[in-house]
Amino acid sequence: MDPILTLTGARKDWNGQTVLNDVNVTIHRGEFVGLIGPNGAGKTTLLRLMAKLLEPTGGAIFLDGRVLAGLRQREVSRQIATVPQSSPSPDFAFPALEVVLMGRYPHRGRWQKEQPEDYAIARQAMADTRTESLASRPITELSGGERQRVVVARALAQRPRLLLLDEPTANLDLCHQLQVLTLIRNLVRTEALAVVAAIHDLMLASRYCDRLLLLKAGSVIADDAPAAVLTPERLADAFGVVAHVEADVETGGLRITVIGPVD
Repeated sequence: MDPILTLTGARKDWNGQTVLNDVNVTIHRGEFVGLIGPNGAGKTTLLRLMAKLLEPTGGAIFLDGRVLAGLRQREVSRQIATVPQSSPSPDFAFPALEVVLMGRYPHRGRWQKEQPEDYAIARQAMADTRTESLASRPITELSGGERQRVVVARALAQRPRLLLLDEPTANLDLCHQLQVLTLIRNLVRTEALAVVAAIHDLMLASRYCDRLLLLKAGSVIADDAPAAVLTPERLADAFGVVAHVEADVETGGLRITVIGPVD
């Protein structure tokens, strides 16, 4: 497999406390990696390090073999797109299409206007996320779920090689959750896109992800295929719950039944 992002001994400290410690992970093209773990485990911090939104306190991060810290943010944005857990309420009533076109900014000159190709890419991203009907509506008038899908479309319009998502389905209804995750998985397969996503729903993570990173207290305690990570023993260790896990033949993922907290 072709690596695109590598973390070696990555560490992040906040106010004298270590929130991520000795993270050694490689992300490959054509791979959908899920980040799972309890609240406070370090998932969002890890995504922000990968996106160069935070600098590591220790260790190093490499993008295509080059030190990420040494790259200009515009160059990083041509290769990495991010979707935050919740987008802040916008201050301006831009039409949704204009918001998606913002994803083309890293590929344009400083004063260059949008070209027909930019519009074509933006409209395709909106079609893929089923937001084309929202193109002319002000972003301030959209629901939280609609706005989240527009933000995903903006990230796809960047045409990244690595897509980082923090709880991408948190504000979506069940149908749109499946649509967005299916779209992302298809892009992984057809475009060799690399994806890292923090996912709260463990059954969805097992269904869509090729590999799971299980975090606990800032450390990666498991890095493997979903069936090897989501075991009763590891769920008890990381989440403090007793759970029954079995293969789900209908979805290809796992069915997880939480019985109760660990005594």
